[in-house]
Amino acid sequence: MLFSSRQLAGQYQTGYEDYQLFFKLIAEVCHQSCLILNSWEKPREIARLSKEDRPVRCFELGSLGEAAKEILKSQKLADEETWSTLIDIYQGNPLWLELTATLIRELFGGRVSEFLQCEMPILDEGLQFQLSQPFGRLTAAELAVMVNLANQPEPVAVSQCLNKIAFSPSEILNAVRSLGNRFLLDVVEEEKITLFSLNAVLKQYVISMSI
Repeated sequence: MLFSSRQLAGQYQTGYEDYQLFFKLIAEVCHQSCLILNSWEKPREIARLSKEDRPVRCFELGSLGEAAKEILKSQKLADEETWSTLIDIYQGNPLWLELTATLIRELFGGRVSEFLQCEMPILDEGLQFQLSQPFGRLTAAELAVMVNLANQPEPVAVSQCLNKIAFSPSEILNAVRSLGNRFLLDVVEEEKITLFSLNAVLKQYVISMSI
C-alpha cells in the first residue's frame, strides 16, 4: 500500500513519496510507453493531470451487468429469473456477488428467490471484512460524512451536510473530495446540482457499523 491510513486519499506513506514524482513524470514527459494503474485510491497528481489536454484518463470499474450471471451460474444457484435483481442489489461487483452466492448456496440451498425474501442487502461476514479494509483507512471527517449520507433517504448536495456534521466546512469539503477519490460515493447531477449518496451495500455497512 502506497498511501497512508487515517489521512485523506492519496497521501503517500513515509518512504513512498517518490512515487508522486514518478507518476507525474510518466504523465508529462514524452515517451512511447503506457502505464495502467489499478488502485482503490486515486493519486492526487493523477486527479490533477486527468484533463482533456493531457494523455491521462481515469476509468472507474463499474457493474459487470449481465456478465455477472456467470458468477451465479458457477455457484449453481437456482431461480435464474431473479438473478438480475440480485446483481442490481450488489452493484454487479464480482467479489460481493461471489461471497453472497456462497452464502446463498450454503444457507438457502442455492435458492435466490428465498434469499431475496430477507431484508436486503444481507452482508456476508466475508463481505463485511472486505469493506472494513477501505473503511479502516478513513479519517474521522470522512467517516462522519459517510454516516450522514447513510442516514439520508435521497442523494444530497454538499451544502446540505455542512450544518449537520461536527466538522468545519473546509474539513467536510475535503472529506467529500477524498471519498470521491476512494470511489466510495455515488454522484449524480440533477437540475445543475451535484448530489452525493451511498449505494445500498455501503449504506447498510455504515449503518451496522455505527450502531
